[in-house]
Amino acid sequence: MIIDTHHHWWPKKHYDTLEKYVVRRGESLTRDANGSAHLYRNGVHITGPTPLFFEMERQIEDMNKAGVDMAVLQLPSWSEWNTVRLAPEINNACANIVAKHPKYFVGLAHVPLEGKAAMQELERAIKELKLCGVGITTHWHDIPLDSERFYGFWEKVSELDIPVVVSPYSYPVETQALWGFDIIYSYARLENVQRAMARLVYGPLLDKFPTVKILMPHLGAGFFGYWGRISSFVDSYGKALDAKMPGKEIKKAKDMQRRFSQLYFESAPPSWRPLEFKAAFDTYGEDKITLGSDYPVGPTRLKPAVDIIQNARINQRAKKKILGGNALKLFRIKRR
Repeated sequence: MIIDTHHHWWPKKHYDTLEKYVVRRGESLTRDANGSAHLYRNGVHITGPTPLFFEMERQIEDMNKAGVDMAVLQLPSWSEWNTVRLAPEINNACANIVAKHPKYFVGLAHVPLEGKAAMQELERAIKELKLCGVGITTHWHDIPLDSERFYGFWEKVSELDIPVVVSPYSYPVETQALWGFDIIYSYARLENVQRAMARLVYGPLLDKFPTVKILMPHLGAGFFGYWGRISSFVDSYGKALDAKMPGKEIKKAKDMQRRFSQLYFESAPPSWRPLEFKAAFDTYGEDKITLGSDYPVGPTRLKPAVDIIQNARINQRAKKKILGGNALKLFRIKRR
């Protein structure tokens, strides 16, 4: 079974009325002749969804052509604009899609990261609507996801025992130095995922919530390539260097390893070279990677995303886990 764990959708109602829902100070919206919407922030193109985001029958056609059996539905970066008022509409719409196409889709809940009402909505979405996890961005209103301000969210996630799926935040305040450069898709979003990775591996969030499982986007934004470089406590594959280390450094290394064990990584987008994917595989392991496509941001990405895994120089057992087995376990999906 092949499962895409980085697969976007968008409620049609909200797409049709984007001017009402997403335009904030410093932002503007245009639409082109093809019906695509284009959101700008301070003159920088932030996102450009197309009607394919809500045309689920077309999505199913593309999945069938690519040999993808099921997709985990999550909002794109638009979850930055979510509110307590909108969240029930979003979650209901997602649950309706899953109910209509149970063979093809499971869905993530989306709520703001703070507030009693938001946590009540998250519980409703999981317990009543039967959504399989929660989708968030690396920041909430420019505040990093591991802020103590959001500990109520992480407590609720722990209580519900659900996975958290992270997607990039469009352009956090931390990347102001890059504003004006046309690199938001190619670099800026990766940079804020890298920051989130560092905060999760070095910071206290996962110590406080040791049962939480987090699926990071884009193979951790290349974290596999610099994991050994940024820590003197672990080798290039994230293993503790116990041999000649002082006790204090051994503890740091083991703390980082424990936090690292709570992270999973999806493979979108399908632009990794074979040596890069192999390095990620050697670093993260066969049990911690899932298939991701970033469809329909790239409407032709489904088949290439599968091909990267199928053509990887890894054993068949590992391929089966990455293509679908790991997602089945992480999201507790019943075979259909």
